[in-house]
Amino acid sequence: DDLGVGQQAVYAALVVNALIAAGKAAAYYYTGSGAMFAETVHSCADFFNQALLAIGLSRSLQKADQKHPYGYANEQYVWSMISGVGVFFLGCGMTTYHACHALISPEPLANVGLGMGTLAIAGLLEGYSMLVALHEIRREAAKSGVKTLDYIRDSADPLNVGVFLEDAAAVVGVGVAMTALGLSHVTGNPAWDAAGSLLIGGMLGGVAAMIVSKNREILLGQSLAPARTHLVLDVLRADSAVLSLHDVKSVMVSPGVARFKAEVHFNSVAIADRYLDMHDNASALRESIRAAESDADARRIARRLSQHLYLMLGLEVDRLEAVIRSKCPEFKYIDLEPL
Repeated sequence: DDLGVGQQAVYAALVVNALIAAGKAAAYYYTGSGAMFAETVHSCADFFNQALLAIGLSRSLQKADQKHPYGYANEQYVWSMISGVGVFFLGCGMTTYHACHALISPEPLANVGLGMGTLAIAGLLEGYSMLVALHEIRREAAKSGVKTLDYIRDSADPLNVGVFLEDAAAVVGVGVAMTALGLSHVTGNPAWDAAGSLLIGGMLGGVAAMIVSKNREILLGQSLAPARTHLVLDVLRADSAVLSLHDVKSVMVSPGVARFKAEVHFNSVAIADRYLDMHDNASALRESIRAAESDADARRIARRLSQHLYLMLGLEVDRLEAVIRSKCPEFKYIDLEPL
């Protein structure tokens, strides 16, 4: 639990996929199964994908500097998108090519029992990795106050969600490979094995497309879940210092971090009343007005009052930002512009 968002899921998947890829490669060597080859490529693609995610995670933890004042959090999305492209070409492309070759030139299978046992063990390991990612997703969804499915669909978390989608596809892929291998053994027709490879390749292509699409949306500036934005708007509109809100924008910056921007039409009467109620300012102002004997005195009083009210406006902005953060901690960057 001390690890950052996505770290536990990525590191668990990295170790699991390395073990699985080695086991599947050995099983393919002894069985010659096209479905087993597809699963070997699948696990290799997953391993390199997790390695890329780990690189992105490490780079995203760099502190903000003058060149990148908002930090390097977007590195996660860049590397996650690269990994998605890699899954598409390495996973989908190689698997589909090998499946088509197996359909054209089918070869008999051997050591089917070894292949089935390897796939069963791989399914258990992939399932463990998937559960680790799902646990992380549920924890982060609870922190954000959203449902698990909504978090998977809308969150700015490329690590946990990416690992979960890939592991879910891997579990399904193991099932497909076992079915294809079993049918080929029972019927004596290796075409079933090749068909399983094609199905796994198509599934990898679909997962890759989802990963690329999700990261593209976030890099373009995906808005926060509407429920969270509406919560902030409700809080602001209920405040006596706010008359209206305009040009409201909220975007996700990184997992657990969002930016909120709005133009605020402040209630000048309410702000003035708050100033006058502070430190007996009303009495002090009344005495200053009574003591005024010239236009210069009046100007001095007006200027001082204007300065105080301007400072009061800044305090109101700070107060509203604190209220927003107390209700929605994910808003680390808040920009309230007085109209």
